[in-house]
Parts: sequence; C-alpha cells; structure tokens
Amino acid sequence: MSGRTEACVRPAADGEQPLEKAKGLNPGTPTASSPPAASQCPFLAGMGGVGVAAAAEAGAEPAAAARQGAAPDADAPAPAVCPLGFGSSAQGPRLGQFHCLLCKSLFFDCVVTSCGHRYCAGCIRDARDCPACGADITSLAPDPQTQELVERYIEVHAGSSTIWELEGPPGAAQKVEGMAGERSRASFLLQLGLRAIATGNTGSARHRFQACQRQLQQQLAAVQQQTSGGGSVLPEVAVIQCRLGAVSGCLGDCCRAEGDADGTLRHYQCSVELLRAAGDDPEAQQALSVSLNKVGELRHMQGELEAAAELYAQALQLRRGLLAATQLQREAQQQAQQQAQQQEDSGPEAREPAAAARAAADREAACCSAALDLAASCIKLAGARRELGGDAEAQELLVEAQGLLARLEAGLAGQPPLLQRKHASLAEYVGAMMAAPQP
Repeated sequence: MSGRTEACVRPAADGEQPLEKAKGLNPGTPTASSPPAASQCPFLAGMGGVGVAAAAEAGAEPAAAARQGAAPDADAPAPAVCPLGFGSSAQGPRLGQFHCLLCKSLFFDCVVTSCGHRYCAGCIRDARDCPACGADITSLAPDPQTQELVERYIEVHAGSSTIWELEGPPGAAQKVEGMAGERSRASFLLQLGLRAIATGNTGSARHRFQACQRQLQQQLAAVQQQTSGGGSVLPEVAVIQCRLGAVSGCLGDCCRAEGDADGTLRHYQCSVELLRAAGDDPEAQQALSVSLNKVGELRHMQGELEAAAELYAQALQLRRGLLAATQLQREAQQQAQQQAQQQEDSGPEAREPAAAARAAADREAACCSAALDLAASCIKLAGARRELGGDAEAQELLVEAQGLLARLEAGLAGQPPLLQRKHASLAEYVGAMMAAPQP
C-alpha cells in the first residue's frame, strides 16, 4: 500500500512435481535442473516446485543468454507475456506456490477450487470463475496441509529475511524504510498484513497484524523488565510503543473496512494511547496525528461534533509543530551541506553533484509532505467548526490551508506524483468549501 509482476499460480505442468506430492517434508533428490542446494531455501530444499520464486525461474535462461551476448533468433516468436505482468521480475515480486494470486500475500485459510487452484478463502469466496484458468468454481475445499506448510515457512524465514529479499532477484532486494524493511518476525508479519489489507483480504490482514502485535508486546514486556532492573532502555520502549500504535491502527483499519464501528474505535483509541506514550519522536508524533484524525472522523460520523473538533485540533497542533521542525531541519542540513561543499571545492576532490541534488530533493519532499498534512488538518477542523457555528474560525483555517497550498505551487513540479495529486485534491476541496454558502 504504496501505491503499492508476479508469477501466476498455476497447476503443475507435465513432468513437474505437483504440490500434492510435495506435502511431505522429507527432502527429495534434486533434479539436474535444480539449483544448488546452497541457493535453495533450507526449508524447501528438495521439494520440487515449491520455492517462493520457483514459478519465475523459467525466464532466467533467456535473460542469462542475453547477458552473455547471444544473438536472438529473428524468426523466433516473442515470448508469451502475462497481460497482468506476472512473471516479470523487473516489475515487482515473484509469486510462488505459497502465494495467493489475488492478495499477493502468503496463503491464509487456504482453499482449493474445483479446478485445482489455491487461494485464500477470503479472496476467492465470492468469485464464480477461477482467476487463474477461467473455469467455473463449483466447490471450495479447505487445504490444511498447504496452510501448515505456509505457517512452517513463515516460522523458518520470519526472523532472518524480509518479503522483498525472498521474492526479489538475488542481490537486488527492494529497499524498504522503517519497520517493514527490518529482519524480524514482527516485521515479516507486518509485511504480510499490509499486503493483504491493501487488496481487501481483511481476515488475512487481521491474523497477521494480531500475530505481529503479540510479538511486539513480548518485546515491550522484555524491555520494560530490563528497565525496571535499572537498565536505561527508554528509547527502545518508545520505539516499540510507536510500532504497537501503528499496528493497532492497522487493526482499526481492518475493522473499519468490515463496518465494525466499535472495533474500529477501540483499536484507534488504543493506537492513540500507545503513540502518546512514545514521547516526542517525530515518527510517533506524525502517527499520533493520523490516529487522532481517524478517531475524530469516527466521532464526526456519529454526530459528536465537539469531540471531533477537539481531536482535529490536537492533530492540527501536532502537525504545526512537525512542519516547523521539518523546516528547521532542512535549513540546518542546507547550511551543513553548503559548508561541506565549500571545503570540498577547495580540496582535491569535489562532492558528487547528483548526491547533493538527491539530498536536497528529499528535504523538499519532506517539507512538502508536512505542509500538505497541515493543510488537510486545517480543512478537517474547519469543517467541524463550521458545523458548530464557528464560521469565523472556519474561514481562518481555510485561508491558512489555502496559503499553505499556494506556497507549495512554485516547487510542486519537482515533487513526487503522489504529493502532486494530494496537493490538487486539497486545493480543489478548499476552493469548494470557500465557495460554499455559509449556513
């Protein structure tokens, strides 16, 4: 999500060991075409055709020949390409026989269709035709054996790899910032949950998020026990609380997608409490502002305008502080970079211009994002104040939002497309609110 390619899940071809015959965990004898044992997953070594990226290996030989300079046959037909992009390692992660074709995550509550394809039960339950082959689905049968293999696969890999490393080409794993890019069991489960919720499989997402939450709670208990014994680990406590708050927010998103208002509010409020306890860390403050707005939206929809406005106001104050801190950080980094540039220009080697340009672009994007978040908070609070009869305050907030957006227009062309779209959406909304007749 983000935003968010893969190899199609398919039945075993002739001569290929089907998944049903690979259920046992006793390693078999690798075939002549199998990769060396050292390059295989230790859990799946010898289990023909069950590797996470096994279904994408068919395209490796043509790619290797191209790298060696082999001349292509002009008369040879173009290789078949999946219209959805599956099987192209250059366009995203590769799926194996433990992945659901629909949610792109590892199976949860795996079922087998009448035509022999496997999916998460939550993904395929309402489908009439098989997405893989187009056949009519006449029955769905639970597949506990495959699900057991998936759980054991997660158990083996969760603490030592990320999804991006397992699914990407060797040595070219996607770099992911934050907790989702760490090698830990909690991080691995978070990755699975985020992928599932992005495609609407809330049952799978909730299961992974709850497992991630349990892991983080165990970590928090261990760190707090060390702290009570006299150790100074308060920063570690804040980091774990921040992550627990984020996961609680994700669980709230699952409930919201399913229409569970009470569960949504409970998880969002838990997220707020955890993020407040995390302290003044900028990441925690940003996440807290998001959670406050989410709780405010729920209160707003329930007609509790005073409570909603108070929550929106708290988020607004946090975002004003975050924008000011981001701008100060940008100015300090610019000054430090200029001083370093002057010293290097006078030396034998000058600084690489591309690196300096990338650093400057990152700083500008951070400031732009913080300003857009602040403008969004102004709009939310303005709407609540207007409904409460505070037209003058609402107008001031809309003018503030309009000014923030206007100041960003000059450098907007150099910003990422996501920020450009957000700017356009907010500008349109502010214009509509200012043009609307006041009650």
